[in-house]
Amino acid sequence: MERVETTEVLFSSLFFLLAIFTLLVVGLSQYAKNFSQLFALVAKERGLYAVLLNLFMTVGFFSTLFFLFRPRARPRLSLRYKISMTGMLFLFFGTLLLGLSVKMGNGSIERESVAGIMDWLYYIRQSLARWFGSYWGERALDWLFFFSFVFLPLLIWINEMEFDRNDLLGHYFHSLRPSINLSIGTLFGMSIQPLFKESWWEYNELALLGLGLVLLAILFYKKRHYFGFYEIFNMVLLGMALLLMALAHPLFEGYIDYYEAKKAFYGLVLLGWSARWMDRITR
Repeated sequence: MERVETTEVLFSSLFFLLAIFTLLVVGLSQYAKNFSQLFALVAKERGLYAVLLNLFMTVGFFSTLFFLFRPRARPRLSLRYKISMTGMLFLFFGTLLLGLSVKMGNGSIERESVAGIMDWLYYIRQSLARWFGSYWGERALDWLFFFSFVFLPLLIWINEMEFDRNDLLGHYFHSLRPSINLSIGTLFGMSIQPLFKESWWEYNELALLGLGLVLLAILFYKKRHYFGFYEIFNMVLLGMALLLMALAHPLFEGYIDYYEAKKAFYGLVLLGWSARWMDRITR
């Protein structure tokens, strides 16, 4: 039996805590009158989910620093890995700096009022944060995580595509390949959405979720030996989420912003993925 990686255990543990917390909050908000506003409180701007996202990005930043300067790994790390890890440092730091968990108002910033390098940096930060907080920015994030952590990885697992680890490029892509648990974590985050949308094009969220679930089901049917204890348990959590989100879908319709909860799961997936491949290459 293949040894379960430490990073996979840590990710599954954090995913369990975040998933159970989300299921409890959604369930109480939907079925307990005294807690009907609980999800709205934790999912609001600068709410608990936003704090968790920033926490995951902070942990990601410092864990990347640890792996980058791991004494036994530094002499044998290739340039491409050093560049990739440095890129992750900027990604984690940039996410914190941009404050993606904080939605900006609709007010515009006049370009003429921007003066000096610090003002320009503030202007860029505000503009990017406002775009990522917009509908199309959120959809772009959904598509990015879907293709990176669900669609492509599950297709690779289903077709048993193997990278040539004797080749430098093949070894590089093999190290970066997400695990099945990361795909399940992404699908859990994508399940947090209303069933009924205001416009037909907004159903792309449900379409992505449905396609991801189909691919996961195909993989489970054809390659059941890939699924260990953690994969099965996380799939049970995903099934519970799908059922509860369907029953509680009115909770997400209207004014409640559910996307902060999705971003918390995306942040956890990004943290788990980066820690997994960095730990592999620096052992």
